[in-house]
Amino acid sequence: PLVFVNIPSILIVVGLTGGALLFSDVVVNTPAFWNQARRYSIGSGIVGSLVGLILMLGSMDNPAAIGPSMAVMLLTTLYGVFFGYFIALPMEHRANNR
Repeated sequence: PLVFVNIPSILIVVGLTGGALLFSDVVVNTPAFWNQARRYSIGSGIVGSLVGLILMLGSMDNPAAIGPSMAVMLLTTLYGVFFGYFIALPMEHRANNR
């Protein structure tokens, strides 16, 4: 399970999602909040993929550095999609049902 833990990827997704939610004007724990959280987390996963891709392409001359950059690329996408669809979407449905 520790293979799936990557601190830079977590920081990218949590930081970008949290920062975007801070600047949005939605009320916490409403369906609109969780909808925005889902959208922002998936978007931050895509941004993290691009960051990882840039890191990976920047280290093409050093094959040993490609692996960690690819891990950032893939795990950031995984974290964004996981949070968006397995945490924020059920919370949005739960807030709608209240």
